[in-house]
Amino acid sequence: MQKVVLIGVNEQWQQQIPHEFLHKLSIFPKTTSIPIASVRQAIPTKNIYISLDKDVLALSEARTNWDQGTMLLNEVLSIIEVLAKESHLLGMDVCGEFPFTPQTAERTKTKIALRKNNFANSRILKAYKEIHTYHLSAQN
Repeated sequence: MQKVVLIGVNEQWQQQIPHEFLHKLSIFPKTTSIPIASVRQAIPTKNIYISLDKDVLALSEARTNWDQGTMLLNEVLSIIEVLAKESHLLGMDVCGEFPFTPQTAERTKTKIALRKNNFANSRILKAYKEIHTYHLSAQN
């Protein structure tokens, strides 16, 4: 791995990164908008892997059991689309699900969180499929 690009990171969390790893990181905290051109320049290769942790998303977009971010799902998907279409996307994972058990599954809070996250997950999957289709058509 040449470089890790963190987008939408809480500024307080940044301070916990050990100094010996900072040279391998490019960090774009969520302020007002993420400069996509700067993000592209921070990636030294055409081969990318995207790991999306939904805790960067605003509470209106997804529900996690971690600190909620402030990014909108449309914003995250736009960044992913631009980066993936200009690169060779090796793969992608999504984490940050709301935890529940059979005992908590029927709680209103849990049902709302699951509905919200399922909607976000379906949009993320749809975007991934569109990117994959784009790359297949570009090869032909």
